[in-house]
Amino acid sequence: MSSKKVNECCDAGYLQLNDRASRLLDGEWGFFADNMGAFGLKRSRNVFEGLKPEEEDRAIEYDIDGFDRISVPGDWNTQKEEFLLFEGFGWYARKLTISAVEKEALLRGQRLFLRLDGVNYAVDVWWNGQQIGSAELPFLPLSFEIDSEQVQD
Repeated sequence: MSSKKVNECCDAGYLQLNDRASRLLDGEWGFFADNMGAFGLKRSRNVFEGLKPEEEDRAIEYDIDGFDRISVPGDWNTQKEEFLLFEGFGWYARKLTISAVEKEALLRGQRLFLRLDGVNYAVDVWWNGQQIGSAELPFLPLSFEIDSEQVQD
């Protein structure tokens, strides 16, 4: 594609990226209805780092493996009776595997993005224990870049 054609697309308000590799993340995700706002506490970042308590008094109260399961895309209110009237913060979790081919592409300079097509109001995004972004934009698409250092073996 010539640069002139790309510029024409941008001027028209769109850019076609059909040749980019992508993977849908639709399906079952872990979900935690945070009715106490507990994940807003700084100590809760341990949950996103995947840590488990080493001692009884360690401040990790939540186990991602024990989260409820719900379907994405979708809202939590219609998927389980106990979430019907829930208003507040909810946390989603999913384990993803980056293939060897994808890792090699990252090392060669190809960029990797996590795209969310829409969240209801606010989002904090964590990848392998590191916060990679946050936003407060209701129902708008968001993208967060994941660099090669954030992809674990």
